[in-house]
Amino acid sequence: MLRRKLDLKLSSKKGNAVLEVLLIVIVIFSISLLIRFISPIFSEFNDDIQNDTDMSPLAKSRIAGVHERFAPVFDNGIVAILMFLWIGALISSFFTDTHPVFFIVIFILLLIVFYVSAILGNTYEDIISDGAEMEADNVNFTLSTFIFTHLMETMIFMGFTIAIALFAKFRIG
Repeated sequence: MLRRKLDLKLSSKKGNAVLEVLLIVIVIFSISLLIRFISPIFSEFNDDIQNDTDMSPLAKSRIAGVHERFAPVFDNGIVAILMFLWIGALISSFFTDTHPVFFIVIFILLLIVFYVSAILGNTYEDIISDGAEMEADNVNFTLSTFIFTHLMETMIFMGFTIAIALFAKFRIG
């Protein structure tokens, strides 16, 4: 009985490349902005710890080490999350049954997603260039800054690769 329900669920999958690309854009945008807002706060916290005379030198050195690794770890983490979400969307799109007629509909909806990603990319640029603290962090977050200054191009590439994976399958039988 469980096998029959599982077969029914697997055979009734419908593709939605638009939602997958939109999910990637929103998740990456949210995580990246959250990290960018936390970074100046953590820098201020580190400065307070380093200036505190009651803290031991060991605690100061450990906090300084964590502060040093904060930006590169999260910058690379944003790229890793982006890549894993893209690979997951490609795999799920490949295993989703769709009819080629829907390619035109998905193409039109992807244009809307690309427009939204351009707006989000411009919003990200406005936010990170708003204050001196945020602009100073651009040096530390080079990968995520590059991705978001080229967000529309990145999403065009991802959207079309997901759409191709969704529709370019070998038909057997």
